[in-house]
Amino acid sequence: MNIFREETEQGNIDVTDSTILVVDDEPEILNIVVNGFSRFGFKMVTALNGEDALEIVAKDKIDLILLDIMMPGINGFDVLKKIRDNKQTWHIPVIMVTALNAPNDRIRGIEAGCHDFISKPFILEELLAKTRFLLKIKFLYEQLERSYEKLKSLEIMKDNLTHMVIHDLKNPLNTILLGLEFLQKRFQSKLAPEEKISLAVALRACYELKAIMDDLLDINKMEAGKIKLRLEKFDLAVLITEVIEQMKVIIVDSSKVLSSQIDKKMPEICADRKIIKRVIANIVNNAVKFTPSNGTILIKASFDKASNNFCVQIKDSGEGIPEEYLETIFDKFVQLNNNKFNVGHGLGLNFCKLMVEAHGGNIRVESKPGKGSNFIFTLPA
Repeated sequence: MNIFREETEQGNIDVTDSTILVVDDEPEILNIVVNGFSRFGFKMVTALNGEDALEIVAKDKIDLILLDIMMPGINGFDVLKKIRDNKQTWHIPVIMVTALNAPNDRIRGIEAGCHDFISKPFILEELLAKTRFLLKIKFLYEQLERSYEKLKSLEIMKDNLTHMVIHDLKNPLNTILLGLEFLQKRFQSKLAPEEKISLAVALRACYELKAIMDDLLDINKMEAGKIKLRLEKFDLAVLITEVIEQMKVIIVDSSKVLSSQIDKKMPEICADRKIIKRVIANIVNNAVKFTPSNGTILIKASFDKASNNFCVQIKDSGEGIPEEYLETIFDKFVQLNNNKFNVGHGLGLNFCKLMVEAHGGNIRVESKPGKGSNFIFTLPA
């Protein structure tokens, strides 16, 4: 009965076309193994000593090695060590076929990189089963490695495409933004109320689109370990005031109140000013978007001497976030959709988390449906 081919069909992995190197100084053993394995379609290569074995491994593609330990010249342990030290051959599975049965010999073999042992005299079926098992693992490992390399290639392609598309979109977007900002500064007083609203909506859409582009680029850089923080000392209170003024320009519903409560005794913070401004603006933008008319958004900032941390809170009176989303709200591309809740493109909060953590800080959210949300992040002094 061909147990090899039956198991292969069940597992859908055919390993019988593998090339196996048998290393033994006894020609009789070589003949038994070669004849026994050849019946199942294995390609067999033999060596009578360690020196020949190393030459074969260096020039031929070997899938598995059956290695005797006690041989003249280089013994099996030394052969195995040389195989493991070579970057081209370290991955080849090795079964040691040996008359040595002492625990110390087995331990020595395992430490040298042996995958399995079989004692002489051996049962051919057992050696076949051990060989097939290791070849199957090798096949799956190589399959996984190929998939990983393909995934890496696709990831690089995706990143290159993302950068190209964003680069091509940024120039026309900046042109539109400059035009809208010019119109707002030049003709704001002359516009009718509905025209002011239309202009504010257009500006807000452009700012959001620009934020999506910037967030996506920076998230990709952060994941690739390529982003560098430009640390500088600055006044956090001044930065928050800038964010508030920036947001007031694009708030369509004038009934929403955006205010701040800042600790006047705060020292200067050392961080990447541009990034921290974007973190706060991202969270405030979400708060403004999901806060109903006559609602409030409060930005609080304080410094705790005991922990030596700055703390920023953005609290709103909006719809709040369902409990089941609180653990994943900061994950990439997570969007909340259940009639009331929809958190945009799913990049802004992920960007905030990555950037706060890059500064050595932490970010979290406290929220209940119908009672608003409070986003809190801390940064070390």
